[in-house]
Amino acid sequence: MSERIILVGASCRAAAESAVRSGFRVWCIDQFGDEDLRACAEHVEVVSCWPDGILNVIPKIPPGTLVITGALENAPQILARLRDRLPFAGCDVDAMRALRDPLNLQQILRQAGLSTLKVALREPAPSLEIRWLKKPLRSAAGFHIRRFESGGREPAESSPGSKPRFYFQEFASGRSLSGLFLSDRENSQLLGLTEQLIGMSEAGADAFRYCGSIGPLTTRELSPRVFETAEATGRALAEATGCRGLFGVDFLWHESSARLSVCEVNPRYTASAEVIERATKAPLMRWHIAACRGEVPMIPCTTAPFFHGKLICFAQNDIPAAALDRVRSEVSLADIPHEDQLIPAGHPVCTVLAQGETAVLAREALFEAASRVYDAAR
Repeated sequence: MSERIILVGASCRAAAESAVRSGFRVWCIDQFGDEDLRACAEHVEVVSCWPDGILNVIPKIPPGTLVITGALENAPQILARLRDRLPFAGCDVDAMRALRDPLNLQQILRQAGLSTLKVALREPAPSLEIRWLKKPLRSAAGFHIRRFESGGREPAESSPGSKPRFYFQEFASGRSLSGLFLSDRENSQLLGLTEQLIGMSEAGADAFRYCGSIGPLTTRELSPRVFETAEATGRALAEATGCRGLFGVDFLWHESSARLSVCEVNPRYTASAEVIERATKAPLMRWHIAACRGEVPMIPCTTAPFFHGKLICFAQNDIPAAALDRVRSEVSLADIPHEDQLIPAGHPVCTVLAQGETAVLAREALFEAASRVYDAAR
């Protein structure tokens, strides 16, 4: 009988499909319990009170190897309870803490001679030279990020003497990219770079919300220096923290200054991993488990024939999930909700998948597919 993976994350579907393609059985704890997740998993526990409700499910978990998806790294106490129960395939506690600490991450990168955006834990002084974002220390997918105006009236985010819940990061223009890496603690390999789709009105997303990815990108779309710097970043993080398995790094590419800056690190299977996996047919979950066990997998050099993309469609008003039935034969859908659900405005409706011979064509195909979803919902 094949090995069982216990997947825990707000949305496990992509990682679960990866695990099944890699020959594993999957038992999932998920926030939504979408139809396509249930179709590939042997069991799905839906936890609507996320993430605290996970604690109530822990006694039900069968034997298996724990793997997390987004954004369980932001719930360290719950992750610790899960790790007490199960063997864990992923970054250890110290590595995860080091990678998610913005000041520590900045220090690691500076010592390696790599570029990073300026960060601060306290409200920065007014400056005409630096613009700032205010970001949660424990967040993912761009939620609750906003522009910060120095000297403005800010509501108190925490009581005096308590730990800060937000930090400040330099706000710079550039192209948003994500790198997917595989590490066995000592060595890191870049598996691919994707373009991140952020705050796209075509997906009903606003501000800094992550809504999709396109890739894998090549030297036709990006300077070779971008790939060289990304490779060096992965090596520096692995050497400094001993991180293992799959992890993602969000970058900002400043083309005018030829500078690739690190925004943050996601120590787990990431949302953009699905795009690389669909394009290259790489068994990412198998590689992840092997790397976490110190077994360095042989990774072939492959060139994807098409650019693949995913786009998360957010509800612009309340949408009955049954409306998606009208486009299932026309559009490639994922993260499909139960047809009796009503999707509240602002919540994810589904994910559309598409491909194209160029990144531009893949983007256009995604936007066309999203348009069909919204047309069906009217």
